[in-house]
Amino acid sequence: MIRRALVLLGSLGAARATTTNWGAGVGWCYSPLDREIGKATGQACWDLCAATYDIATTPDADRLVAVDWNEWEECFCQNDCQCMMDVGDMNGYLMTTSNITSLPGNCPSHYYDDDDHPGCNGMVEWPYLLLAVALTAIVATVISFGCVCGGCCNSCAPKNIGPPNSAPPPPAQVAQVYQASFVASEGV
Repeated sequence: MIRRALVLLGSLGAARATTTNWGAGVGWCYSPLDREIGKATGQACWDLCAATYDIATTPDADRLVAVDWNEWEECFCQNDCQCMMDVGDMNGYLMTTSNITSLPGNCPSHYYDDDDHPGCNGMVEWPYLLLAVALTAIVATVISFGCVCGGCCNSCAPKNIGPPNSAPPPPAQVAQVYQASFVASEGV
């Protein structure tokens, strides 16, 4: 419902762009934008991107040039068509502005490395950063709670029972020292 409202609002002020649907298997246009915007296919994908990257109101660098979608209906907006990614993938579909009369060649192999790590030129995207912060807070809370309630922090520190460079003591001697220190800490 919200997407439809955005599409209607975005298309009110601008004339509808003419497009070319290139179909499946031609790949998708590599661009700095490469923004997944929602679930849509075909003209609906174009309209969804056009509502966000309206040609009449968007600066040249962010203007909509192409859209692509896949069998899962993931719709992506592109602001350029520098080269083609994933050519031959029959699960991907492409639509461009009609002023693109032929598609560029395949992207160099190092472009695929960039595509495997989305974000701002190698920066971690905020959802992953938020997840890392949340997990760190949970772990710190669990450790603190365990220490307060007599968990992990109540154990005895190991005792040095010989010179620093001496051979380790026999296991029976270690057990006796540990047991003696445990009894002393319990007050028995």
